Amino acid sequence: MITVQQDVLDVSVYDEDGKFLTELKFNQKVGFTLNNRNENAYLSIQDAVQNLGMLSLLGESIENSIKSDFDANTFTKPDVKIIKFNNSSKPTKLKLVATGLDYNTDTAEIEHDIKIIFPKVELMKEHEFIFKAGEAQPPSYSFRIKPYNDAGDLYEMQFKKRSLK
Repeated sequence: MITVQQDVLDVSVYDEDGKFLTELKFNQKVGFTLNNRNENAYLSIQDAVQNLGMLSLLGESIENSIKSDFDANTFTKPDVKIIKFNNSSKPTKLKLVATGLDYNTDTAEIEHDIKIIFPKVELMKEHEFIFKAGEAQPPSYSFRIKPYNDAGDLYEMQFKKRSLK
């Protein structure tokens, strides 16, 4: 049987202990690459919307307490989320679960629910913000996929057959 993956994947993001952090559900593109020459594997996600949960993982969320009149005039109020960014290259350790569908090429019906499980990834602190008039600039996230066991496994794909109606 031949199937085709034609929809983008949704990605659930967990901390390294398995606690749910955020979801990337508006992805435009998800891709992963294994380069055998240097034994590196990477996952890249291009999102369509800004996700404050992911921004907090790229930077550092801070508590916002008003300390002076200056602070009071710089959006530092209880209802403002503040994320600080620096040039630290220390990656954030995470777990990811990507979900999607594949379709039967003969019938165009959904054939499988797909899960791709990444038990050990590092969010790379690479980011670029572009503010351009009239155009939405989709954020991108890069992850280094790390081996999660002694066998050197990086991720697994699960295919659950859809039941017939």
